[in-house]
Amino acid sequence: MSLEAALRGDDLHKIDFDPCSTFIHRDHRWVLCILHHAQQQGWLPAPCDLVLFDQHHDVVQPNCMEKLQRLRSDGLDLEKLSKLCEEDLRALDDDWVLAGIELGLVRNCVVFGVHDRYGPNLPAENYVDHFGNNHLIGILSRLDGELGYQGKLSDMAYRDRYSPIWDILRWKYSTDNHVFDFERGGDPLWVDIDLDAFAINWTDYTLPWNDQIFASELLHRSDYSTTRGWSPKEFILGLLDLAGLFTIATEPRHCGGIQNVLQILERLNHYVFDDSLDFPRLEDDES
Repeated sequence: MSLEAALRGDDLHKIDFDPCSTFIHRDHRWVLCILHHAQQQGWLPAPCDLVLFDQHHDVVQPNCMEKLQRLRSDGLDLEKLSKLCEEDLRALDDDWVLAGIELGLVRNCVVFGVHDRYGPNLPAENYVDHFGNNHLIGILSRLDGELGYQGKLSDMAYRDRYSPIWDILRWKYSTDNHVFDFERGGDPLWVDIDLDAFAINWTDYTLPWNDQIFASELLHRSDYSTTRGWSPKEFILGLLDLAGLFTIATEPRHCGGIQNVLQILERLNHYVFDDSLDFPRLEDDES
């Protein structure tokens, strides 16, 4: 089965982007098919480390644990994964991360931008899969705050607590110049964005970030000593330089509709990628 056939109806598009293979699609759970394809192509190791930007943590316990165990034991292919995404994973797209871990596709996960970090379904920092393997799940807030004073990307006072997250991100503190930077080498990362990371919920409305919010959240440079000069934009681009796969889930139902998605994509392209990405025409899904 081809990747296009596995994601039938999910509005899959491949994007030209120099650092790594890049795909944009609609419903987040289907990204497991893209991930498996990337690992089969040798773009990523199996399992790989995931860096996710999302308003939600997406690590709800799947209801199909026995099936996940059988699939991992029997061996995966795109047809089986496509059927799993269609029939077993939740349409809310909130259980695919742990499904990926249980299937042996994902090793560790760091999530940025979570608004419901203290919600009832938040997992422990260490997750043990059905084989008894330990996996780290780091839940962080907005990048601008995490790069600043007492942020999880900057605070050396808690280095013992935060260093496992830094290791996943290849984020290394230099004792020579006393600042953080990315460390080259090692296995490539998987970087994934859910566009609802750039949306705001207010009463009954979901609104895309406007230009003022994008500029403030992504272009502001840290003045904290260990991360001085780093902006969220440069941090994202630094991660992508280490990535073997970059995926974007448009999730129009969680962004307030396709028109909001288009606005978010346009501003994300402008404020992070300097208008260099050629995004495709997207289908409107009213389901």
